[in-house]
Formats: sequence, C-alpha cells, structure tokens
Amino acid sequence: LSEAFQAWDRSVLNGVRAVMRTVVRERTIIRAFGGPDAFATGFEAFDAIFLPLSDDGEHVNVILHAFVFDQPDVLMARQIARAHGGRLIPRVKIGRGTA
Repeated sequence: LSEAFQAWDRSVLNGVRAVMRTVVRERTIIRAFGGPDAFATGFEAFDAIFLPLSDDGEHVNVILHAFVFDQPDVLMARQIARAHGGRLIPRVKIGRGTA
C-alpha cells in the first residue's frame, strides 16, 4: 500500500489502511465510494469493494480489492489531458513552487 499511494498525502494511505484493518478485524465486506477529490486533489470518482478471504475460514489473510472509476469522467479527463500535452491541466506558477 505504501508504494501504491506514495504520490498522495499520507492521510490517503492511512484511510485505505483503516478500511483494510476493519475488513480484517470485523471479517466483513466493505463497499467504499466517493466523488472526485474525495480523498485528495486529483482523485477520480470511484466505487470500490473490499472482500475478506480466509484459508482457514476463521482468520482473514487476504483481502480481494477491486475498484472502478467513473468512466465518463475518466474519458473526459483523458481528452482534456491529450489536449494539454498529456497533462490534465496546464502547470501554473503558484507561490515559490509549481502546481
């Protein structure tokens, strides 16, 4: 997880970990969904499911996780990015750094 979410704010990683810990602890299925920027700027609208799996029927040792993004929004974002040389929005100067 740390590698998958390294580009995002630490709170995003912590949120995903919290969901997975709940799946393991409660041995329950969790469905998560959110709109654009639900966790951080740049996130797409998504729908996800976390499924607990077990080798012994008692202890969760695998979580099957699948997610999809809002297809129309993703396709629109790709078109915008292509029109801007591969970027979703052009870079602009903000303060001392760049966006």
